[in-house]
Amino acid sequence: QNAELARQVLADTPSAARDLILVNAGCALYVADQAATITDGMAKAAEALASGRAAHLLERVRALTHA
Repeated sequence: QNAELARQVLADTPSAARDLILVNAGCALYVADQAATITDGMAKAAEALASGRAAHLLERVRALTHA
């Protein structure tokens, strides 16, 4: 169930889980000085999902850890 939820979020499927992840990521990016505001961080995270960058990064990590 968790893996399916992760796949849906990485596929940028609208859901409450996706929204919560965007808020969390927005806060993390703001605290890490990678975004001017939490809203800006959320927009950056949303773009990472929409562009497929987040899914691609997960695949790279998976390949490295299973090499």
